[in-house]
Amino acid sequence: YWARRAARGGPAVAPGSPADELQLIDVRDLAPFLVRVGLGRETGALHAVGAEVRWGDFLRGVAERTGDRVQWRWAPAEVLARHGLRAWIDLPLWMPAVGPYRGACHVDRTLAMTAGLWTRDPAETAVDGWAWRQAHPGDPSGVGIDPEVEAKILAEL
Repeated sequence: YWARRAARGGPAVAPGSPADELQLIDVRDLAPFLVRVGLGRETGALHAVGAEVRWGDFLRGVAERTGDRVQWRWAPAEVLARHGLRAWIDLPLWMPAVGPYRGACHVDRTLAMTAGLWTRDPAETAVDGWAWRQAHPGDPSGVGIDPEVEAKILAEL
């Protein structure tokens, strides 16, 4: 969603604050790691997740890779909730740093890194997903902010 929205350009709602963090892992990084660990002698729990990345850096990277035509406008969690937007569902990858989501994007990945986990830039993952979606027309996912709701939020900011 984020790359598709950035490519459309113009003012766009960004969730929370640019200082909020996210963690994700690209399946292209996870799969080879799991095979390597599965064939090796590693034991115990390993948290295979990407590095903590600030939302501001993530969305800036997405914007740069899609033509830099978007102007992100940060909407506090309360504003998003008031408009009925749900964390992770309407706002992919985003979880507010409060309530039941608190700490969800602060998973220690040290053991996985020691075992050889390597992860790419999350903006690269987002843009590659967008490129794949362009090659497969239609958007059956239904994720992201409805343009009418986005316009209402932008008018409020």
